[in-house]
Amino acid sequence: MSKYIDQLGKKNDYEISCFEGRIFSYNHFYFSAVAKPQKFFTLYLKDSPKHYWLGILLKFSIQEGKKLYDEYISCPLKLRDKFYQSTIHCRETFDMLVSNEKINKKDYQTFIKTIRVLGMIGSMNLEGVEKYLEKKVIKLINNPRLRETLTYPRYTSYIQQENAEILNIVNHLNSHDLALLRDDVGKLSAYQKLPKILHRHRKIWGWAFTNYGSERLPTSKEILKRTQQIANNLDKELLVMKLNSKKRKQKEKLLDSLQLEARRVVDLLDIITELRDQRKALWLKISLDLKIWLKKVSHLHFSDLDLIWLTWEEQCRLNSSNLKIFAKIINQRKEGCIVLYGYSGEANRILIGEDVQKAKNILLQQEKKEELFGISASRGKIVGKIRNIRSNNDFNKFKKGEILISSHTTPDYVSIMKKASAIITERGGITSHAAIISRELKKPCIVGIQGIFNNFFDGQKVEVDANIGIVRKL
Repeated sequence: MSKYIDQLGKKNDYEISCFEGRIFSYNHFYFSAVAKPQKFFTLYLKDSPKHYWLGILLKFSIQEGKKLYDEYISCPLKLRDKFYQSTIHCRETFDMLVSNEKINKKDYQTFIKTIRVLGMIGSMNLEGVEKYLEKKVIKLINNPRLRETLTYPRYTSYIQQENAEILNIVNHLNSHDLALLRDDVGKLSAYQKLPKILHRHRKIWGWAFTNYGSERLPTSKEILKRTQQIANNLDKELLVMKLNSKKRKQKEKLLDSLQLEARRVVDLLDIITELRDQRKALWLKISLDLKIWLKKVSHLHFSDLDLIWLTWEEQCRLNSSNLKIFAKIINQRKEGCIVLYGYSGEANRILIGEDVQKAKNILLQQEKKEELFGISASRGKIVGKIRNIRSNNDFNKFKKGEILISSHTTPDYVSIMKKASAIITERGGITSHAAIISRELKKPCIVGIQGIFNNFFDGQKVEVDANIGIVRKL
C-alpha cells in the first residue's frame, strides 16, 4: 500500500464532486500547475467509466482564496484583465496547435505552458475566493432577501447569451416556420429558413450545449428541439429575461447604499462569477478540439481515447520503441487510478491498483444522516420526491414536480430544472450555475450539500427548506 494514501486524511476534509467525462490528460496538464500551494485529487474508477471525482482539501482552497482576495479586493478589474490576457494567449497557441497539419510537439508544449498560466489564475483559486467571499457577504449583509438580490450577477453568462440568441431567432421567424415550431414538427426539411439559421447557430454556439463528458457537438435537430421548447414557452422566456434585467437594475440601486467594504466584496464576487463562467466556456471550446491533436498522434497504434490516459509529457515521448510500455500504463489507468496533487512536496503522483480501492473506501464512504445542510441559493420551501441525476443520460427519468439532486448543473440541465419543484446540488456556491438559474426560475435551491447522493434516493419524500439551507427526510 502506498504511503501517499495515508496522507489523504478524512473525507470530511474535502469538497468532493462527481463530474461527467473521463478527461484524465486534460485535468492533468491544467491541474498540475496549481498543485504546489494546494492539495487535491482526481479519482477515476473502472465501475464509473463516464465519470471522475474531484476532491479539494478545503483548508488549502480557502487559504489560497484569501490570498487572491487580499490581492484584488481593492482592484478586482486587475484580476479580470490578467485572466482575459491569459485566455487570449491560450486560445492563440491552441489554434496554432490544431491548425498545423504536422505533429508539432513544440507548439503543444507552448500550449501547455499557457494553459498552466491560466490554471494558476483560474483553477481552485476562483472557487477558494468565492467561498471566502460568501462568508464575507453573509457577515456584511444580514438580510437574506437583500443578499440574494446583491449576489445576482451583473454579468450575462454564456448560457444567457445563447438563450437570448435563440429567443431572437424565434422572434424574427416567418409565420410559416413559427407555426411548424409550435406544432413540434421535427423534420428540418419542412421549414423554409430555419435550417440555415440553426446551422449557423450550431456553428457559433454549439459548444455551449456540451459538457465535460461530451464527445461531439449537438446536431441541428437537437438544437431544433430546444428551439421548439422555447417557441412554445415564448411569453414565459421573455418574462424571465425581463425579470433578470429588473434584478440587475435593483442591484445597481442597492449597491449605492452599501458601505465601501460590502460594495467591494460584491464587486469582486461579480468578477469571480464572470471568470468562472468564461473559464468553463474556454474549456468547453477546447475539450472538443483537443481531439484534433490526439488524432494526429494516434497513428502510433493508439486511439485518441487511449491517448487521453497519458499525461502530456508521456504523449510527447511516444515513439515506436516504447509502445508496449505505454500500452501497459494505459491499461493500468483504465482499470482505475487516482492522481494526488501537491502531496509530499511533489507536484503530483499517479497511483493504481489496490491504492485506488483504498482511496475509494476513504473518500467515497457513505454516511447516513436524516438531514443535511448547505447554502441557500434561492429561497423557498417545498415537500416532494427525490430524483438523482448523475448525467444527461438520466434526463429521461426525470418527471415534472420532482426534486432535482445533482452533483452540479450545466446548460444541458436547464430543461429538467424547469420541470423541477426544487434544485439541490452537491457542490457550488451562491454564484454557481444552479444558484443563478434557480433564481431565474423562482425555484427553491440549496447548493454545496456534501454527501447528498449517499443519503437521499429516488422516490424518497423530503422537505427542502431553502430559506435556511436544509434538506430533511420525511
